[in-house]
Amino acid sequence: MPRLSSEEGTATLSAWLVKVGDRVDKGSLIAELETDKATVELEAPVEGQIEALVVAAGTEGLKPGALLGRIVPTASVAEAPAGASPATAATPEKPGKQDGPAVRPLAVAGAASITAPAEPAHDEPSRSPATPLARRLAQTQGIDLENVTGTGVGGRVVQADIERSARGSGAAASPALAAEKAIEQPAATAQRRVSPPPRATAPGVDADAPRPAAHLNLRCAMDAIVAARARLNEDLAARQHAARITLNDFIVRAAALALRDVPAANLRRAGDGVEVAPGVDVALVVATEAGPRTPVIRDADRKGLAVLSEEIRTLAAAARSGASPAQSAMDSSLAITSFARFGIESAYPMLPREQICVLGVGTVLEQPIVRSGALAVGWTLSLTLAFDPGAIGGARAAELLSALRRHLEDPLSMML
Repeated sequence: MPRLSSEEGTATLSAWLVKVGDRVDKGSLIAELETDKATVELEAPVEGQIEALVVAAGTEGLKPGALLGRIVPTASVAEAPAGASPATAATPEKPGKQDGPAVRPLAVAGAASITAPAEPAHDEPSRSPATPLARRLAQTQGIDLENVTGTGVGGRVVQADIERSARGSGAAASPALAAEKAIEQPAATAQRRVSPPPRATAPGVDADAPRPAAHLNLRCAMDAIVAARARLNEDLAARQHAARITLNDFIVRAAALALRDVPAANLRRAGDGVEVAPGVDVALVVATEAGPRTPVIRDADRKGLAVLSEEIRTLAAAARSGASPAQSAMDSSLAITSFARFGIESAYPMLPREQICVLGVGTVLEQPIVRSGALAVGWTLSLTLAFDPGAIGGARAAELLSALRRHLEDPLSMML
């Protein structure tokens, strides 16, 4: 049994998805383990044949390193003489007397190969190959899993099979399990790039709850932006324009250009996976009396500061007045939430389940800084990127944040 978390704990072998004699491929699902926090699917560490299921389904209190079963690698099976059993193939005879019990290597997913004494296999039949949600739903509806045809991978019974069987028998699906629907849905096939969903999912998780997020934070110099903004607004005032360019307009422009510079970070949700977005769409989190709204600016990288500023004002005003309905930012590349008006120096935003990256923006501060070894006074801004590490790696997130800072510290790069 592999270590399932950084904490020391035990697990229950809830089900075997294979039986003795089955041939398995490397990476195919062979068992399910349950802890007090999650249900984890165990993969075959090698290609081969199931020789023994040492631990019976339902066994509790299993610790990391426990011997669960044995797999004879494909090479060993292929080299066995005709009529030889997998055990004979895995342990070739050697001349001389053996003083102790036979040992054979065992590869465990997530752990190094270990050797364990040969133990008698439990030949009792394994439980029906069904997902945990499907088993609970079948128990609630009183449906015998043996009478359900599985449509999942390898003939596995999934939630849809139970619901189909329930409709056929006139039973209704249990609403108590509706929140777990996302657990067993297969990853949608994206047009370009798809990442699989996590292996371990806590049962009963709220589909709308924020995802676990990683955070990267940096500070960037804003002296050039503050000076450029003052000059632009002076020009607008001289031409009697009522509109003014805000620091937030510069940040949205810089974020859009950073996404264009780092296309591998320009991702959006696609079912249970992610795909490379066809354009650069940026969502803005707008606080309203009815709750947050997330209007989306389409093709933000193709719009200049003046156009962006006008669109941001229009979308924010519509959101606050209730003229625009609550939107989902699932099809946006990045969401931006600013706490500058509250005087917050650094913001570590949550990550909604539909979002891959959220940029938290603090307030621009004039403070002492060190330049070329000398103390000076300058304008600085703290930016924090919350991201889903399962969808975008830390290196890509860091590259995106660095590109954003590069544009903010060089306003001329945003004028092209």
